Amino acid sequence: MILSIDNAQRSEITQSIASAAAQTGADFDYLMSTAMRESSLNPSAKARTSSATGLYQFIEQTWLATVDKHGPAHGLDAYAEAITKDAKGRYVVADKALKQEILALRKDAGTSALMAGELAEDNRASLENALGRKVTDGELYAAHFLGVAGAEDLLRAVSRDPSCDACTLFPAAAKSNRSIFYGTGGEALSVGEVYAKVTKLPQVEADQPASVTQVATSEVFDELRGRAMSPEEGAQSVVVAGTGPVTPMSEQPLILTPQVMEILASVQAPPENFRQDDSGERPQRNIGAV
Repeated sequence: MILSIDNAQRSEITQSIASAAAQTGADFDYLMSTAMRESSLNPSAKARTSSATGLYQFIEQTWLATVDKHGPAHGLDAYAEAITKDAKGRYVVADKALKQEILALRKDAGTSALMAGELAEDNRASLENALGRKVTDGELYAAHFLGVAGAEDLLRAVSRDPSCDACTLFPAAAKSNRSIFYGTGGEALSVGEVYAKVTKLPQVEADQPASVTQVATSEVFDELRGRAMSPEEGAQSVVVAGTGPVTPMSEQPLILTPQVMEILASVQAPPENFRQDDSGERPQRNIGAV
């Protein structure tokens, strides 16, 4: 079940996403839109049909893999060291209590946003390398939805023949995500139609004065750029897409302006929430209430 969050919680979550974007180089608007689509900005969201949990609905295997790879860069060294691969290539943690502790971090907005930012940059690099071109944020979300290999298959299929049957190309995904792969009358959709659904990220309503990206970049990231870390903190410049060099945040909390909060409050979550399941090596998604 998705619980509503108040403006104070929304402000704190948005600060976490802005900080994660600054630290990982991921695009703020992409991270914000994905969190809206995945969990309606609820860090405690839990899928009823899979292990997907948290702001970005990480399934267990994807979360363990991401913490293993990127955790040390964000102070999660001990957790990363505890994660290993078994003979089948699955990520495991020998200590059951420690495993639950690691998985519980998915409900921490800051940690979840950081791992989502790192994963997004990994996925973007993989897709662009495979396709030989830049990908849109919507196409990047396809990798979050289908996995990188699945997203690559979808994008190549759309380029080759957008009218071909998507259910034939993605039988497992179609089985667990009927509202994406089938029309309202039960008809199977083409890869072009599925592409259009998957890559459509939440947008601010047309009557709003500015987009989330415009306001967040001008007000949130301007604040981030104005903060300098001490040499003892190891300040290091990073690049946030579309904003130029940004200095990582200090421990001083980031205060969002009323204008930012008004616009964020107006953003409506989509009617369906996409959830990953745990079947097979390639993440697929289930749709259903959380």
